[in-house]
Amino acid sequence: MAAAEREASARLAAGDAAGAARRYLEAARTAPPALRPRLLIGAARAWLAAGRPREALAALPDVPPGWPEAERLAAHRLRARAYAGAGNPLEAAREHLAAAALAPDLAARAAEEDAAWEALLRLPGPYLRYLADATADARLRGWLELAAAVRLHPPGPAADAALAEWLERHPDHEAAARARALREALGAPRGLPRKLALLLPLSGPYADAGRAVRDGFLAAWYADLAPEERPPVLVLDTAAAPAAALYRRAVAEGASLVVGPLRKEAVAALAAAGELPVPVLALNRLPPAAPKPAAAPGAALDEETRAADGATPAQGDDVAPARLYQFGLAPEDEAAQAAERAAIEGWTDVLVLVPQGPWGERVRAAFETRLAELGGTVPEAGVYARGATDFAPVLRALLNLDESAARRARLARILGMRLAFEPRRRQDADAVFLAAFPREARLLKPQLDFHHAAGLPVLATSHVYAGSPDPERDGDLDGVLFCDLPWLLDPPERHPLRARIAALWPERAARRPRLFALGVDAFRIAPYLADLEAGIGPLPGATGDLTLGPGRTLVRRLRWARFRRGVPVPADAAP
Repeated sequence: MAAAEREASARLAAGDAAGAARRYLEAARTAPPALRPRLLIGAARAWLAAGRPREALAALPDVPPGWPEAERLAAHRLRARAYAGAGNPLEAAREHLAAAALAPDLAARAAEEDAAWEALLRLPGPYLRYLADATADARLRGWLELAAAVRLHPPGPAADAALAEWLERHPDHEAAARARALREALGAPRGLPRKLALLLPLSGPYADAGRAVRDGFLAAWYADLAPEERPPVLVLDTAAAPAAALYRRAVAEGASLVVGPLRKEAVAALAAAGELPVPVLALNRLPPAAPKPAAAPGAALDEETRAADGATPAQGDDVAPARLYQFGLAPEDEAAQAAERAAIEGWTDVLVLVPQGPWGERVRAAFETRLAELGGTVPEAGVYARGATDFAPVLRALLNLDESAARRARLARILGMRLAFEPRRRQDADAVFLAAFPREARLLKPQLDFHHAAGLPVLATSHVYAGSPDPERDGDLDGVLFCDLPWLLDPPERHPLRARIAALWPERAARRPRLFALGVDAFRIAPYLADLEAGIGPLPGATGDLTLGPGRTLVRRLRWARFRRGVPVPADAAP
């Protein structure tokens, strides 16, 4: 056995993690019972090093109670990592709690409970409540009910009442201290910073985007507060000076919160400039550490997308410094939520259609990754050229119509006669995921129908919708299911500020509605950053229901709608 372990360790050191895992498993099959736990743990650890969490769980499918305590603890920790990697936060939390019960000291126990709590907060509130009602495990039920109380109520009296009610029912639960700390955080004085600084591009190529965010921010500042309550706002142009220099100026002039910058290159420069003595609510995300391929000549994105897109946090991303909160309109978030909606609908095999270029690749990767975590697959992906009008070649290949035509030609040659022929699209797909802006979406949907895909559901991100109802132009999008901001899909009475903004800046509000909403939320969430960091929420916002995820990244849960007669109608689904 020692030789097998040495061989596996050597493979792991050489970068062959999968080979190491297989060698551990091979040795475990014939190992004495006392050695099997160590070998199976080694296999699971190697599969995780290879980035294959499902194989890690297959190698370590359970933790037998007869194993030594130290090996049970290691196994539970590995299974928690594997479940998290496989996109199953509930089971990750369950494993962390099992590890907490075996932890050798209070600090280790607290670390496992913190990890379990973070995993539970990734689940939607209604689902947490359902799970709590369904479980017979009193310990887990207490954790689930506490997470549901936090996730179902925004910061304020309702959340405090829910936590108080939980404590009445669970005074002796191991999470009671956490519930008391959350109530204390809710009861702490809460108010806007004494002075705000707003760092945005107000000249140059991104000026229109920067001004939309600025005006949304100041509209909320004016509408939400009485004159005597409004803190001063220092507005600085990031096109005129580096973001780090402007940040230092804002701090020197007394700002206690800096909002911005908007472009992710500026966010990265600020993050790399050293310690941040004053919190920053960046309006984009740190870019991935790995370099991205350059865009093809002329393949420019819409200004709103160029200005406000972001990159989802992933392994290898720059590490966010303390006091840096990341908030933006990342398209990858929407693609991941589209994958979740596909899973809810039972669409496990989904075709993907994205534009050429880095943006399309990022959206495609986010959708495929999340769908795979949920057990789905992408049988094929098509890439189309932006600006095109005829998408027939891409759609024929995506739907396997060319193969159908080739079979007909072969059969005609064999029979030596002409054959009546109706092309037949592939039958291994449940739906199509479409990443497209309005111009291309209005062309692609009818062309999909023409190419025998009228029976396939189409789901998309917010980019298919221009932001205001246009029945005449969007009639061809009927049936498309898409996610978008509450600002655009909720009833108007829920967001009265939107009508005021439209009256003040009608043309710009119509062209950049999502950036105005980003500015509104950037102002309104400022008093609640500490609450969000404590796990309280979600906070209802114009850009989504907001919670704080890993790396202090604001996570937005969006609304769903379906085009009907060219107009979006609500189409939300329970998780």
